[in-house]
Amino acid sequence: MDHPPTEGEELVLAMPARELFAVNGFVTELAMPVLECLGDETWFALPEVIREDPMAREVRLGLVIVRGHPGSREVLTRSDGTILALSLLTPELLSGSGLGVLKRHAQVVTRTLCGLAMGASCGVEIVGYVHDGKLPGLRHVLVPVYRAVVGPETPAPSDAAWISASALTGMPMAPLCALIARCVDPQRPR
Repeated sequence: MDHPPTEGEELVLAMPARELFAVNGFVTELAMPVLECLGDETWFALPEVIREDPMAREVRLGLVIVRGHPGSREVLTRSDGTILALSLLTPELLSGSGLGVLKRHAQVVTRTLCGLAMGASCGVEIVGYVHDGKLPGLRHVLVPVYRAVVGPETPAPSDAAWISASALTGMPMAPLCALIARCVDPQRPR
């Protein structure tokens, strides 16, 4: 970085792009080289620096929150139909580096969005990642997608509702949400 960030500029998490050149779309079979880059080779930079560097990608957290049992899950859906919460990853939000930090951040975001106590149980697992230059606003971005499972009694926040995974079929969604919808409940009968 040539200059310190000015007011309004935020550093965001970045990673090398080299392992992502062969990745297109939503990938659920996680490649070790990508995970190793995400876990060991990240740094923070200004978003415009990342966009100008063909060998770098910004990393944003993607989070799908579900409740219920595999095969009959419900997904937290915002009033605009969004099923994926996207988070910028700034130094203020992440203490440390590696995949464990991303997982812990996904748990914090889940608890915050669902109004759960900070110690409340919620299982979080990485279910894939998205790298697709055709998606609006994500040309220079990798989105690791985490699925968080909360208790079946967890109420939806006031601006959201629980929708059954089967109701997602045919529901109009933003391109990114449509791309990752299959990870909501992969055991659901088709």
